[in-house]
Amino acid sequence: MQTGSEEGFQIATLVVVVVTILVVVAYLLIFLNPRIALNPFKPLLPTATLVAGLPPTWTPTPTDTATPTLTPTATSTATLALPTVTPMPTAIPAPILVATLKPPTRPAPALPPTPIPLPYSFRSVPRSCTFGTPAQIKGKVTSGGSPMDGIRVRLATSMDAATVVDEQAVKRDSDTSTIYAFIISPPDSGSFQWHVWVTDASGTALSDPNFHVTINNAPASDPNACWIAIVDFAR
Repeated sequence: MQTGSEEGFQIATLVVVVVTILVVVAYLLIFLNPRIALNPFKPLLPTATLVAGLPPTWTPTPTDTATPTLTPTATSTATLALPTVTPMPTAIPAPILVATLKPPTRPAPALPPTPIPLPYSFRSVPRSCTFGTPAQIKGKVTSGGSPMDGIRVRLATSMDAATVVDEQAVKRDSDTSTIYAFIISPPDSGSFQWHVWVTDASGTALSDPNFHVTINNAPASDPNACWIAIVDFAR
């Protein structure tokens, strides 16, 4: 059997629970609608401030009604003479000349030049010139690389046949080539030019008589010493 004090605690507990539920419900309603009647601190709506006293369209009215007085100005009666303008002559455009271009004429192909035969059938081929004794001018005579027989070689002091000092026919050497050899004396000083050329049996020059060899008397220690000259003739 409950006492009177226990019943009083139960009623107080029930009241606290109910009040708590009511407070939570009230907060929830205020959160959902802040302007509910339960909210003592309702938010204020912005209000528009109206400016009264002015008409919809206000036009300022000028207060100065004075009318300005215009002063008459003097009228000039002088007459200005305008210069006479001479009309410019009308330029007549020059006629445009249209040139008719013709295709260029292709020149006829040039014919190859006719080869000029050489005056001599043999050419001189200098090989070397060194120091040695006895001083001499020698060489080989070939045609297409083969030795030739019956060819004569002349030695002269100029290209004139009257200055010929020696003439000999080529002879077979130990290697079956045809050779010639002129024994000469070196100059006492300086150098001397000897002309050498090939002729046929009748004495007609077969190589250039102007070809010459310069023999000097330089000692063996001089690299420019030229005592033995080797000159071949070939065709």
